[in-house]
Amino acid sequence: MAVIGKCQYTKDGRLVRPRELDVRDAKLSMGLDIGGKSGDRFTTERGCTHVYLVEAAGLSPAQAKQRSKDKLQTFFDHADFINGFRKISMERRTDYTPINQNYTITYEIVYAIEEPYRSSRSVSPYEGQSREDRDIDPLAANLYELG
Repeated sequence: MAVIGKCQYTKDGRLVRPRELDVRDAKLSMGLDIGGKSGDRFTTERGCTHVYLVEAAGLSPAQAKQRSKDKLQTFFDHADFINGFRKISMERRTDYTPINQNYTITYEIVYAIEEPYRSSRSVSPYEGQSREDRDIDPLAANLYELG
């Protein structure tokens, strides 16, 4: 729904959750966005972290829960088809509005669309060995070649 910033990684290559301040800034920018309801856009910029809000209301807690479950399912059905998608965190908040007697469930999903960082070629168990060394175990070498 909103881009938080570039993906950040630790020295050992683990994805770092964005700072809470950056998440709040991104959510604020969603409120300033003109041209659609909150939650209409699913951002997919590669190499960035994002925040998405799933909001559902109902006249009963069960109705709000079912609606939020359906919206979450739709979100993850779409997200799972995006290469590099990774959920970082998901927080749930429930609320009750006495004026209209609605129960509201909101999920804040922080996710990343990571850049591909490795080639699609699998690494051989014989990487760095000469062809003669691999021929010592011809069955294993043939399995790798077919692989």
